[in-house]
Amino acid sequence: AVGRLDARTPQGRTTATAIAFRSDGHLLTTHDAVSGAESLNVTLADGRQFDAEVVGTDPVTDLAVVKIDATGLPTVLLGSVRDLQLGEPVFAVDAARGGAGAPAITSGVISKLGDRVDVEGGAPLEDVIATNTGTQVTTAGAAVIDSSGAVIGIGATILSEGNTMAETV
Repeated sequence: AVGRLDARTPQGRTTATAIAFRSDGHLLTTHDAVSGAESLNVTLADGRQFDAEVVGTDPVTDLAVVKIDATGLPTVLLGSVRDLQLGEPVFAVDAARGGAGAPAITSGVISKLGDRVDVEGGAPLEDVIATNTGTQVTTAGAAVIDSSGAVIGIGATILSEGNTMAETV
């Protein structure tokens, strides 16, 4: 399952994508998406809405796990980055940018492997994947999927026009 994560913070609202990796309601997103959130809400692609709570975060890898009160969710397959090649096709699935219940999906290729990205005000992200999946899919948490259908990364930021960085899972 893929969902749109809405977070309310003292600074305003942020939106990200969250993906189910366990059928019991555990979703993967980015640390930045939930950091400092006063409340979290997830809307799944089927329209169901849930309050969410943070289970844990890791600012070093910019990954976070949130939990919703749902069971029987379809889950993603988590892949490996060990055998990835430059130029390999990838897809990005972004629930935060899609219309009512429909995630935005773009395609591209892996443009860098094992990259390091300096983060303003934080620790650098290590061993990231850079893709050229386009500027349409730029929100935190977008799932980066390889040609076998496995999630190999979670979108974290835009590197430059048309290029997105994903933290490996």
